[in-house]
Amino acid sequence: MQQLWCTGCERLTHSDACAAAPAVEFGCRRCSRYGADQSSCRKVDCFTILDELMKKHLLATIVAVCSISAMPTTDCWVHRKVELGAGIYEYNANRHACYDAGVDCVIEPCDESKPGVVNPVPGGFTIDLVLDEVRFSVLDESGNWNLIVRDGKNYPFTPSDYIVVSSCPAYPQLEGVSVNLAGITTDEEGHYTVFIPMP
Repeated sequence: MQQLWCTGCERLTHSDACAAAPAVEFGCRRCSRYGADQSSCRKVDCFTILDELMKKHLLATIVAVCSISAMPTTDCWVHRKVELGAGIYEYNANRHACYDAGVDCVIEPCDESKPGVVNPVPGGFTIDLVLDEVRFSVLDESGNWNLIVRDGKNYPFTPSDYIVVSSCPAYPQLEGVSVNLAGITTDEEGHYTVFIPMP
């Protein structure tokens, strides 16, 4: 049986070995019956115990803060748009997209709302976005149009693609701003960054 006191002037009397132990003022004493003498009572530093408790509390706090920091932040909502009849190009097999000048590849019109993370930078702002998928139709040799749905990875935007900032409580001056995406290519995860000059 083990017992721990961290208050002053208490006598340890729960075992024969420590029955004669003097009162310990403002200290800690752990009593373990190893033998029939007072040497079985050994002093325990209270600060060691407090240090352990503080370490556990600090670790829990760090984990909680890291978890909050890892949560995605949404600063604004953006509409990615392709107008009806605007995305007419030639199919580029290497890029797996409508890209070059032509008439056999048509990007399907879209108007999707996506979350974006805004970062102030010198001269304006950047918005980090993710492209999930793209839909386009390709004319085959038989004269049939085939709908293709591909992911947003390594996708080259065309002059027909643009975004409009629809809601941005953190930076209301950006609301209504439109940016053409021509010349931007998403990375291997579908992420892309748009620069907006200072309004």
